[in-house]
Amino acid sequence: MLEKWSEPGIGQFIKESFSISCKAGEEEFQKLQKEFTQLNGQLEKQGIKLRLGSLKDDKQCSCSLELSLKHMKRDAGKKREYGTHKSIGAVYLYRKEHNSKETALYSGLPLRSYQRRVKKYKEEGRWTEEEKAFF
Repeated sequence: MLEKWSEPGIGQFIKESFSISCKAGEEEFQKLQKEFTQLNGQLEKQGIKLRLGSLKDDKQCSCSLELSLKHMKRDAGKKREYGTHKSIGAVYLYRKEHNSKETALYSGLPLRSYQRRVKKYKEEGRWTEEEKAFF
């Protein structure tokens, strides 16, 4: 039976439960458990969880498959890189002793973004060591 559920902050999920027959017995079930563990390790990255229950007397075991709808989206596009929480004054003082590349790494920005910000702060007259605003 297909079951849908959601929880705020976690997302929406679809769950399917079914049973598998292990006619060969305990050895085949142990092998199946190992395969499920390996498969689950790869599928969890894609938002899919496989669960295998214990073997019952009638050589049936329960199994569930859970899909995260959040992972079904592509999430395409460039991701924004945020800088670190350093003040303009701290970056200014660091720049006095280091080159632009090292200062860009220190500020947590790509080199070109660092250069644009420095240019902007110089034009605004904020490129000083007393400036307390975040870089």
